[in-house]
Amino acid sequence: MAKQNQPLGNSSTPIWAKRIANLLRERKMTQLQLAQMSGVSTASISEWLNSRDPREPKITGFKDVADALGVSTDYLLGANECTTP
Repeated sequence: MAKQNQPLGNSSTPIWAKRIANLLRERKMTQLQLAQMSGVSTASISEWLNSRDPREPKITGFKDVADALGVSTDYLLGANECTTP
C-alpha cells in the first residue's frame, strides 16, 4: 500500500510543481523569496508545492511566478523544454 504523504518527486506530482521546486533549488531560492518577487502569497506557493494533493494555481499567479523565475508558462507546464521566456 502506498504512503499517503508522498514526496514531491512522485509520479502523481504535476509537472509544474516539479519544475517550480527544481527551479527554486537550482537558484537557491526560498518559497518566501519567490512569493515576494511574484506577488503570489507564500501560502499559495506552499499549497502548490507541499501539499499531498497540490492545489492548481490560478493563471494570473502562475504567470507571475513564471516571470519571477525567468521562464515561460509553457516551460512550467511541460510544453517546452527551453527555460528562456
